[in-house]
Amino acid sequence: MPAHSERHNFILPRFARPDCIIALIVLAALAIRAAWLLRSGSEWAVATDSIGYLALAHGIREGCGFAAMAIGCGAPEVLRTPGYPLFLVPFLNHYRLAIFVQAVFGAAVCGVVAAFTRRRYGAAAAIVAAAIVALDPPTITVTKELLTEPLFQLLLAGAVFGSLCNRALTAGLLYGAAALVRPVAEPLLVLAPVPFLLSRRWIRAAGALCLPLVMLGAWAARNYRVAGVFALTVEGPMNLYSYTVPAVISLVTGVPLIEAQRAAAHAVESAGFGDQREVIASARELSPHDEISWRLRSRRGS
Repeated sequence: MPAHSERHNFILPRFARPDCIIALIVLAALAIRAAWLLRSGSEWAVATDSIGYLALAHGIREGCGFAAMAIGCGAPEVLRTPGYPLFLVPFLNHYRLAIFVQAVFGAAVCGVVAAFTRRRYGAAAAIVAAAIVALDPPTITVTKELLTEPLFQLLLAGAVFGSLCNRALTAGLLYGAAALVRPVAEPLLVLAPVPFLLSRRWIRAAGALCLPLVMLGAWAARNYRVAGVFALTVEGPMNLYSYTVPAVISLVTGVPLIEAQRAAAHAVESAGFGDQREVIASARELSPHDEISWRLRSRRGS
């Protein structure tokens, strides 16, 4: 019989194959993020910002439109965007379930990153990428509270990888949805058509850019209708008025920061809960010299 070279076929155990390793990492990401649920109760899930989102979710459920619900329906909201309050509506009586869903979002981001990396760079790179996402402390800790970050991360990851995978409409839709959850994504819309422009796929590039612009334009039009401000959010002017101005006043005049902050907070409250027209106008037209002079006069008068 002719001599045959002996072949050694090493068959990895099923659990040691790349697909199984990645799946185990994704499950580990879910378990890590869901570990917050080992605590009893759900009051720990409500952060300071969560209160506003929950009030808006209650308003949506009670038919107030996009307005906070306290004793009754508040004025139309133009500071926050509707994405996260809409997500919260089914979970208003089940905060722990919302935290679990957010943990699923975190695990899904891990899976999306792994799938894209494997397609482009192979199994070993996918395993490393999945492990980095699964063990990333910031994305783990944001899961434990009712805040926008977990949903935003999933939408933005899907948008970025959708663009890179030639999914123009999917990418555009997810970019728009991400900006409606966190307006910080608004400047990122310019990235949506870039992969298609580089490959000269003009129609896809137009679709990837125009779809989110239509989505955000529609919400800006709604804000103009209810508050006279054509913008996705008035968070910029409000933050300027509430946080930046008091620090400047304190630095220039020597007024204690806490006093300057109280003065700004009083100005916001005097505009009425949820009715931010006057505060927006004040923030946009604010003269630091006038404000500082006012504070100095107030000090002399006291």
